[in-house]
This record gives sequence, structure tokens and C-alpha cells, in this order.
Amino acid sequence: MFRSWVFSLTLLALTLSLHAHSSEKHELSESDKYLIAKSRTNLQKLIENQNNIVGVEFIYAEANNSKLSETWGHSMLHFVDNDDDWQNNIVISFSALMDPGTDIAKQIWNGVIARNYLAFPQVANFAAYWNQYTANKGRSLTRKVIITTKEQRDRIIEVVSHWLDDIDYFGNYSFIGNNCASMITDLLRKSGIKHFSYGVNSPREFLSWLEQGRLSTVPASTLKNPIKIMREFRDRVQVDFDKLGAGEGWPINTVEILEELFSPQEIFLFTQVMNGMPVEISREIVSKYRAVAQKSQVSTMLGYVALPENLYQACTTDKCMSEYQQGLRNSFSEEVLMNYHLEVKQLTRRVERLIKSKKLNATTIRAKNRIHEFESDSPQKLHFQLFTQENKGV
Repeated sequence: MFRSWVFSLTLLALTLSLHAHSSEKHELSESDKYLIAKSRTNLQKLIENQNNIVGVEFIYAEANNSKLSETWGHSMLHFVDNDDDWQNNIVISFSALMDPGTDIAKQIWNGVIARNYLAFPQVANFAAYWNQYTANKGRSLTRKVIITTKEQRDRIIEVVSHWLDDIDYFGNYSFIGNNCASMITDLLRKSGIKHFSYGVNSPREFLSWLEQGRLSTVPASTLKNPIKIMREFRDRVQVDFDKLGAGEGWPINTVEILEELFSPQEIFLFTQVMNGMPVEISREIVSKYRAVAQKSQVSTMLGYVALPENLYQACTTDKCMSEYQQGLRNSFSEEVLMNYHLEVKQLTRRVERLIKSKKLNATTIRAKNRIHEFESDSPQKLHFQLFTQENKGV
């Protein structure tokens, strides 16, 4: 019954999404104006720091199946700075301007039928989005490199700047027809980043779409989720969060349980986010893992691995690709790379069949899009060809 209902809403949304780019001008509330002004301020920081940007990553906030509005996950773009301070890196999130006073049911309905909610690029730092999705909602963030040149990165920033000046550009936001994923594919296309295949409407599909579109040749990585660590501990000790947060129900052997479940870094992270921990348990952990606490930075505890700059660049020479391969080996385990290379081989065969047959992705439903063929001098195409040649023996 539920699936049938969602399917009906999907069809309705797809029909109405054809009107999402309406020329109708929106009246902005004071809160909307504040969000737009704040985004412009953060975008200006990105523009001023443009020459220090070494790469772009796709960020996927995992889906939350318990809420209809979060069923598909969320898509964002992360601009990687060369200062290793990832928490202050700029992230662009395509979202909707909506009245916070509107009840949840109406918010969902308006999002499904592409009504009233203006789509716009919200610009903030990585830490703000980590707090929003992971710390507050327990939704993990996954990073995926998008292969780019400096000219393409500059163009992405230029296009986003234009869109913020013309806030009606994208029209109304829709969960299905005009959402965060479809807007990013549009942004990449307008920034001169060519790809094979249709655009994508679902954030869930974006990671594989980047591979199929030959826009990424780096394994994805997911930041640690302290909420999941907390849930695993809760399930093990069979005490709910309310009691634990009130300092009740903590087992005498809490430290032993933590050591059985988690790594030292995860244990220390647990102490930072879990409320209600008895003082004696906290002291025992701090005393036992003092060295870990001193050596571990937030990046280490959250599993954020800073990648070499050359992993973000589009290679067009064998020498560049050799350095690129070394960067992969320095950043990922042999097992991760082996599995990834096998996936790339399978993907390459599939893409070659699609290009040869001109058949469309079976999961694609946006028939108004067309196949974007590579040009012979496309940096992404040359990079992918070199990458698959390097790994043809894997």
C-alpha cells in the first residue's frame, strides 16, 4: 500500500515538475533573504580563496527511510582547500527555501508536487553540514572525488555565483523532478564537465552515476558516524538513550564493552558525544586513552582522510597517471583498491556497451535529457582511458 502511494505521488511529481522552471518571481521572506545573504557571504570566501582550491568532491548524506522527505538522501559539492582544514572548506547544498512554520505534512506535499519552495544553492562550511546531517540526524556523509581541471572548478564557482544572483533560475524544488541531484548534474554540464549518460534524479544513485559518467576514479570514503557508535553501544547494553543521558543504567564493565566494540579512536569519540557518562567511567577512559586523545585530531577520530592533490586532477599524460596511481596506493589499502579496480573493469565494459549501442540507462526516467558524448579532448575521457589502461591487468 505504501509503495503504491509513493509511486502515485512520484508520477504526479514528475508531471508537475515540468513546470518547475516557471518564470514566476518569488517573494522572499526575511528568513529567506538572510539565508541567501549568508550563502553569498560564504561564496565570496570561496571566490577569494579560489586559487587554493585543489579539487571538488561529491558529498552524499545517506537516506533516512523513516522520513519521506529524506528517503532519497541528499547531494552536495565540497570544495577541497589545500590547507587541510576540511571543517572550514566550503560546501554547496542545493536545497529549498521553505517556511519553517509550515506543518510537516504540507512541507512534504509541496516538495512532492514542486510547489511554493524555491530551489537555491545554499553555501556553508563542511562542519555546518556535518553537524546538520550526522551529529543531529545520525546520517553518515560519504565523499567521492570528481575529476576536474582548475578551469572547470573555476567555472563551477562562476556558475553558482550567477545562480545566487538570479535566485529564480532553478524554479521550484521537487523531491523527484528538480532536486539536489538533478541540479548538480545541471551545474556540472554548465561548467563544461562532460559526461556519458543521462542526468540523475536520485542522490542514492549519484555515486555510481559518477563512475558511469566517467567523472571519478577514486574509491568513495565515509566519515565515521558517532550516532551509529552510540546506537551500537545502546543495543549492546539494552538501555535507552534517555536513561543513559540521565546517567542511569551504565554497566560497571562499560570500558570493557567499549573496547570489545570499538577502536581506541572510536572510544574517545564516543566520550565526546555521549551524554550522561558517569564521572568514574569517563576518568577511566581518559586515563587509559590519554595518548590517543593527545595524538588524535578531529579529522582522525571522524575518519576524514586528506587525499593527495593529484587525486583530484584530470590526468592527460602517462607521467601524471603514474603519480596518480601512487597517490591511490598511499591513500587506500590494497584490498580497497583491488575491489575498486574490479568494479571499474565491470563499469568500463558496461559503458562501452552503452556507447556502442546508444542504449539508455534503464533506471533513467527523465526522457527530456540527452546522452552527453565525450569530446576527443575531454580531460575526463583521457583520464579514464589512462586509468583503465593502468589497471587492465588487475
